[in-house]
Amino acid sequence: MNLYYLVLSDIHLGHNINKTDNIITNLKFFFITYHKQFKNLNMIFLAGDIFDKLLVNSGNDYIQAMNWLTYLVRYCQKHNITLRVLEGTPSHDWKQMSAFSNIINDLNISVDYKYIDTLYIEYITKFNLYILYIPDEYKNNAKDTYKEVKKLLEKMNLKQVDIAIMHGQFNYQLPIKLDSSHNEEDYLSIVKYFINIGHIHTHSVRGRIIAQGSFDRLAHGEEENKGGVLIHLSDTNQSWWFLNNDKAMVFKTYNIEDNDLEAIVKYLDKELKQYPVNSNIRLIIKDDEFIIKNATSLKMRYHRVNLKIQKSKQVEEIKQKIIEEEVMINSFNITKDNIEELMDKEMEKFNLSSEEMKLYKQELHKVI
Repeated sequence: MNLYYLVLSDIHLGHNINKTDNIITNLKFFFITYHKQFKNLNMIFLAGDIFDKLLVNSGNDYIQAMNWLTYLVRYCQKHNITLRVLEGTPSHDWKQMSAFSNIINDLNISVDYKYIDTLYIEYITKFNLYILYIPDEYKNNAKDTYKEVKKLLEKMNLKQVDIAIMHGQFNYQLPIKLDSSHNEEDYLSIVKYFINIGHIHTHSVRGRIIAQGSFDRLAHGEEENKGGVLIHLSDTNQSWWFLNNDKAMVFKTYNIEDNDLEAIVKYLDKELKQYPVNSNIRLIIKDDEFIIKNATSLKMRYHRVNLKIQKSKQVEEIKQKIIEEEVMINSFNITKDNIEELMDKEMEKFNLSSEEMKLYKQELHKVI
């Protein structure tokens, strides 16, 4: 075996803040930047959440998305690369890739392509490779998903697969244990080499489990490096590299300890000039009175960036409340139908603005 494969996930085309055209520009730059590393590339996996939401098929975001995906399959055709696309979170992907096979056929593109939206084990003869695919929310309880995986292995007379491509989360990726979180040891015992998982936007590693994280930055709190993972498998070596998306949209948070306007302006004048137009800058400030007096003038002064100002106490309260809500998840049967109602009841205690409530819900939904 001598296999090189690339894993990208959580691209979120159609995102409200990081626009589709910007993400696609960064994707194209990414492939140009790493063209030397990709010269021996055999496979590309898109491991879920290619889309951020259901797109109108006549809309500009949809057209741009289809154009990039067409570009990708032509790239795979040109370089003889096998392409696999896994369904991600249903509320993001909406099975929008299900029709892409028809587009490939209509364009007469000869490429080894598959879209997977269910639990599936594939054997690829040319690589002598068994691949396990698990989309997000296959079962509500991750234990039930694992039972189905074991049944499928038994049906195929297998004890393990070579690699796994998943969308969801492992226990180690969240501060508390959820019914929907997969057990690391279960999957490490049935996967010979690497397990790649999408959904949680922060890149992390636990043994042979690699969470590549989102391709681009999409929100504050996701300010770490973004990109994808390149893996090499051979009979004598198994290695991987994180490939950074150097053009990822800027989301940067500054904790402001001072309450002297002149000192803050001097500091920000120096700091913010390094960032491109429309970068997302968040200031966390302790002094409520300072915010009331100076928020408008600061936003006007730094109009070239998207400036957001928050109270430090409020940010910590929201973080703590998110953790408390996560713990509550194990005690309630929380579904997509009742989650909004449960959160609304809890957030009444905080007297948050409508914008802050929306942000709070978005943060909590990431762990549901």
